[in-house]
Formats: sequence, C-alpha cells, structure tokens
Amino acid sequence: MTARLWRRWMAAGLLSLMPALASAEVIVDCAEWVGADTLVEPWEETSRTLSRGSVRLALVNLDEPECCPFHFAVLIPANMYGGRSCFLVGRSTLLPNGWSRVGLDEAEASRDDTPGLRVTVPVYGLDPLTGGADPDNQRVLTLRIRQAAGTVELER
Repeated sequence: MTARLWRRWMAAGLLSLMPALASAEVIVDCAEWVGADTLVEPWEETSRTLSRGSVRLALVNLDEPECCPFHFAVLIPANMYGGRSCFLVGRSTLLPNGWSRVGLDEAEASRDDTPGLRVTVPVYGLDPLTGGADPDNQRVLTLRIRQAAGTVELER
C-alpha cells in the first residue's frame, strides 16, 4: 500500500468515526499546509482581492482526499512594514479534508458595526453521482478579517 493511499484510507476511516468533528470548519496557519505547489493557477481565475487589494483569497488544492481537495487561503498584511500572514480555511480539523469546490468567484465582502471585514465564501460538497460539486450541498462560510489585529476568524 502506497503512503498516499494509506493516508486516504486513514482519513476516510477517521471521518467515519468522528462525524461531529468532521463538520466543524477550521482556520490554521498556512505554514504546514500551503506551498507554491498547492496554490491553484491562473491567479486571475483562482484568487480574489478585497479591501483595496490588501486582502487576497486564494484557492488551494491539497490533492487529498480525492473527493474534496480544495481549501482557500486568506492572505493579509503582516504589519505596516510589509510581509504577509497566511491562514488556511479547511472543512475540519481533520486536514486535509476540504471541499469539492470553493466559490471564490461568489465571495462577498462587507463592513458592518463589528470591527473588521466580513467575508462570505460558498463551499460545496461532493455530488456522488457526478463526482463534481453538488449545488444542493452548499454551505456559506462567514469570516471576520481584522487586518489591524492580524486575525482571521470564523463567525458561527
């Protein structure tokens, strides 16, 4: 059994044993998961800038599990001197479990009374009949991006 096949088998087994854990989205530091080889190109089609270009959402493909390899990264300025902080949004704490499709083209940003930028991003589960994204299995994630604090949080 190859290492990749073994990881897929283990991930599937863990997901079946922990359904409650498998449904809680998570935000983690990109360092362990995101590299140049995981960013999907072309960026014109697979990323989106917000807040006058200072925030970028980028599609990430972690290749596993085969059904749902897509995640997205949120890149924000690290501080006023430059650099960037990167946060990966995943389907659950059982990374690399992601989605069949991430609708970055459908993402919306707004401001309200709460500090920070409010961003909504639709994500899609797998359609077992077609093997693609299921439009009836859509969930909209809401994020709060606070650039001044250097944080990205899920709003539940």
